[in-house]
Amino acid sequence: GEVSTLVEGAHGPVIVGAVLIALWSGARAFRVLNEALSNITGVRDHRNWLHRRALSSGFTAAFAITLVTSSLLLVAGDPIGTWLADEATLSGLARLWNLLSIPLGGLILVVFLWSFFKWGVAAPLKRAWSAAFLGALGILLVSLALRLLLPFVGSRGSLAVLGSVAALLLWMQAIAWVMLASASFMAEHNGIESEES
Repeated sequence: GEVSTLVEGAHGPVIVGAVLIALWSGARAFRVLNEALSNITGVRDHRNWLHRRALSSGFTAAFAITLVTSSLLLVAGDPIGTWLADEATLSGLARLWNLLSIPLGGLILVVFLWSFFKWGVAAPLKRAWSAAFLGALGILLVSLALRLLLPFVGSRGSLAVLGSVAALLLWMQAIAWVMLASASFMAEHNGIESEES
């Protein structure tokens, strides 16, 4: 359709520019999350503007990779497994995919969240691993709920596209709430690392 025509006609600089704009604007979400966690913990972020911007942009890029990978594993796990079994006639690989997609997606989320709670926030959480596991569990539950919701969206037409976009936006909003809730819970119950530790 129209999107494929635009993508096929896009030139390298346009694509690079679009990616840079997406990173620049997407980094705002991580800055806001960091500010919210700073308010919760009562620790002011003393890193300079450039350092905060670079961290936010880096975590935005890492989140994009994590989002694509985890959505393939968690949300689209069943359709991919079915395709592997039916179209690619790889039933053994399909069973392995279905068996490992949720734990592997969870592990990717835990590693991303741990790195964010350790290095992306103004004051690292004492138990960043605990917050990461709690956050990954919440994201897994939200992703599995989305997996159950997607068959009802439909597969054709503008309504299906709008339904898919709405489901994706709802999923991303829920992920942001889960990240904030898990970090604030661990900050309240376990504190933050001191400057000396």
